[in-house]
Amino acid sequence: MSRAIACALALTISVAARAQTTPPPPMPAVPDEPLPEWHPPVHRSSMPIFLSVSPQLLEAQKFRQAGITISGIGWLCLFSIGILYPQAVVQNNTLSNLHVTGVDQYGNTQPSTTFEPSREDLRNRLEAASLSMLVIGGTMAVGGFVLFTVGQYRISSYHRRHAKEPLPSLSGY
Repeated sequence: MSRAIACALALTISVAARAQTTPPPPMPAVPDEPLPEWHPPVHRSSMPIFLSVSPQLLEAQKFRQAGITISGIGWLCLFSIGILYPQAVVQNNTLSNLHVTGVDQYGNTQPSTTFEPSREDLRNRLEAASLSMLVIGGTMAVGGFVLFTVGQYRISSYHRRHAKEPLPSLSGY
């Protein structure tokens, strides 16, 4: 039943539709304009064209790249402390007899009672290395961040001064 109603509605709507009986207005007569004289494009050598930016931007970009590199090395030094310092703690525990080193014939654990100077030297070297890595890595991480910030500031200030420069910015901001 619903199909019959839908068909009846479609027929009544289509019968009521009428075509446009008036013709469209005539096309205006516009004189032709001659095309400009065509010339083939200038032959260019196969060398690529390199776009460059101003020397101030290149210098600022070098500051940013140096800052990222130096800061990355600094953070790597700080990461190495996480490897060196726990080794120094293990050596210190061994030296203070907190570390179990042997098992007797009955299965009981026995702490080491002999002093080993090589272990103390190793602990001292590991502690000194972790302390020096802390100082060097912290200095490099902060110094690299400062260099990056200086380079970024120089780039953004250059773009503020030369807002209408046609080349895209290096900063990405």
